[in-house]
Amino acid sequence: MDLPNLIIAVAFVAAVLLALCAGIPALAGRDPHGTAFRRALAASGALALAAALGPLLLGRTWEIAHAWNLPNARLLIQGGPLGAAFLLPLALSTPLLGWYLVAYDRDAPRLDSQGRVRFCFGLAAAAMMLLTHAANAVLFLMAWEAVGLAGYFLVMAEDAQPEVREAGWVYLVVSH
Repeated sequence: MDLPNLIIAVAFVAAVLLALCAGIPALAGRDPHGTAFRRALAASGALALAAALGPLLLGRTWEIAHAWNLPNARLLIQGGPLGAAFLLPLALSTPLLGWYLVAYDRDAPRLDSQGRVRFCFGLAAAAMMLLTHAANAVLFLMAWEAVGLAGYFLVMAEDAQPEVREAGWVYLVVSH
């Protein structure tokens, strides 16, 4: 892999990892105002934007391949113009939605769910980013399930209300 492709690939992997880890401080109770969450999502969005613009503007493609212990499968992430076209809206919307989520959390009746909501949002964002570049069926299905389960836990954030629990179960059944 040449240097520009390596930079684009590293930017993509860093964007996914930052989105995945964005909610961990809130989950641990260390980010009550959402500062670390917003900064991590902003950095993730900027890196995802760079990873999307590289293939779109420069026409570059890249690939990360690694052996798995799964039969007839390997970890395969490929970046190209098609995946970049799907990554671009995620790169732009994820930080904005993160800012909205923090503002919404300030008015939430139950503050104990903030950490779970932020963590699940970051998990959903990371899995959606990974979906855009998954190049084999196993990785695609794993990322798809991560998006579905993160969505379920986002719906169930206010699980003390019976309507929320019912909506969560409906979501889980319909999404599978």
